[in-house]
Amino acid sequence: MVKWYEKRGMFLEKNIFISFLLVFILLMSACSNSNEESASDENKILELEEKIEELNNIISKQDNTIDELEKNLKSEQIKTVSNAQGNSKDSIPVLKLGETYSDDKIDVTISQIEYTTSPNKGVQVYFEVVNKSENPLELPGRLTFALEDPKFEEEFNKIGHSINFSPHGYIYQDEGRKGSYQYIYDREINITEITYHAHGSDYSNQRTIATWVID
Repeated sequence: MVKWYEKRGMFLEKNIFISFLLVFILLMSACSNSNEESASDENKILELEEKIEELNNIISKQDNTIDELEKNLKSEQIKTVSNAQGNSKDSIPVLKLGETYSDDKIDVTISQIEYTTSPNKGVQVYFEVVNKSENPLELPGRLTFALEDPKFEEEFNKIGHSINFSPHGYIYQDEGRKGSYQYIYDREINITEITYHAHGSDYSNQRTIATWVID
């Protein structure tokens, strides 16, 4: 598919070629008719000049139209990105470490992050979950992370973790769990955000709850 700016280039090249062609014809006409009456030559020259001027006007109008379309396209793209970012931020509550998110279905508190070196290098995240819903939670939840160096995010978010919660099993209505997830990771990382996702009794049923920002 030919993009609009490629079409623009082809259009300009075509019209420039036509302009040069007309100038060439003008010169050849002037030379070939050097022995004819001067009045006739002047009329032909004027006609060719008018055609050239007309083509230049068309090119100028096309340039203005393309420039205007380009500005409108950029404006719409910026507006779309801005709206998407705004909606994303508005839909997920943002809290600070130690604060509790609460609604009619769940209470979640992410209280602490501990970077470990022994016996294994990694990260331990402490949090608490209380289920208020009639639907049980299969697990304490799932955590995803934003890192100071984003190139490690995909890898870190895919690694497994150990679950340090007691008792094990579903979390039914009015029950809670308090403990930690431990992630073993050899690289130097710094967590900037943690997002909590609730797991219903149907494992595919996940709900993003909130994001905790680490100062």
